[in-house]
Amino acid sequence: MTREVERLQEVLTVPKPKGLDQGELLNLKADLKMLLDTLEKGAAQRRLAQELEKALATGDEVKAWLLGASDWPSLYMESRGVLPEEWEKTKETVLINRQDEKQAEARRLLKLLTGKQKSVATTIKSVRFYAGVCVDKLP
Repeated sequence: MTREVERLQEVLTVPKPKGLDQGELLNLKADLKMLLDTLEKGAAQRRLAQELEKALATGDEVKAWLLGASDWPSLYMESRGVLPEEWEKTKETVLINRQDEKQAEARRLLKLLTGKQKSVATTIKSVRFYAGVCVDKLP
């Protein structure tokens, strides 16, 4: 089950571009910071979400990864007095709005396996525990 959860999370994660140029990444961070620092924190969060949406729509892999998968936006928003969880919710909304069919299915399955209704996970753990106990009792 753990492997399945990891696989599903991988489907939902914005991929890191191959051969990511650190100079390009630093310039992008500086540009975004310069833009966002001029806005009040709520507006900055909305603009960050718009930038993620635009990056996903245009196929800008570096910006999409930076805003959709790295820790930078959460840390930036935290430095502005926004709880990281607030940014994560905003980011998740953007990613859900841009998801394809495969990602929608992965999100549904992940919710089933890890959500509040952990009946599947609990059942699997119970069966494994029971099997472990029974193995010792076999002739």
